Amino acid sequence: MTIWQVQLEGDVRDLEFLAEIFPMGARKVLRDEQGSGYLYESDSFHQCSTSEEVEQLADVELAVLSGILKLERYSRDSLKYGAVYRPNPNGGRDIFVSIHESLQIRVEMGAVTTIVTDAAGNIISQPATLPRSSVLLQLAARDIAVAKVLRLLSCPDAMTWVGLYRIHEVIEDDVGGQHKLEKQGWGSKDDLKRFKHSANSVQVAGDKSRHGREHQVPPKNPMKFTEAEAYTKYILQVWLTSKGA
Repeated sequence: MTIWQVQLEGDVRDLEFLAEIFPMGARKVLRDEQGSGYLYESDSFHQCSTSEEVEQLADVELAVLSGILKLERYSRDSLKYGAVYRPNPNGGRDIFVSIHESLQIRVEMGAVTTIVTDAAGNIISQPATLPRSSVLLQLAARDIAVAKVLRLLSCPDAMTWVGLYRIHEVIEDDVGGQHKLEKQGWGSKDDLKRFKHSANSVQVAGDKSRHGREHQVPPKNPMKFTEAEAYTKYILQVWLTSKGA
């Protein structure tokens, strides 16, 4: 079994955070004992025979971690991988290098803790005992909808009308459709309809609309983008909490 590792590129504060939360397990972030950076190691890499295969898996798994960082720490940029490492018989390591984009600086934000109540005011779930980032990673490993949303959060267009709608669609589908989402009591029916109508309206969203032309009469009470962002983030947090995160 080959122990592949990938060099992590990102804000050092994010990397330090991940190393504290994921020091062991099927997916872990470690300090590089032979360098000054951080490494990502995953059990899924064991099946790989080439660095290209490792990179393909790293792309998907780091997107999930990036989504967690954006959700928990409001990180601006996504994680990238640098060199791919493989131990060799001489006690050193073979290095496979690809060129990736550099990252920009962001403002530090704290991790999020969420307590969500239902329509009657009853607490659905208390904050998890484990760090929420750890819970999210475990949840993403067994829940394809959660993994999908976390990957979408890591996309450059996540906080646009199209990106928000895409995230909302995954959540809505996961709970069983719009009618069942409305019955969850997580938000008003009016807000849900205003969000969808506004996202699809060229008059409201302009060139950032999901459509290139107006398919229906524009909403009389359109949702501003800041409202849409707040609404989607709220639905996202409630949905994740309902799943135990």
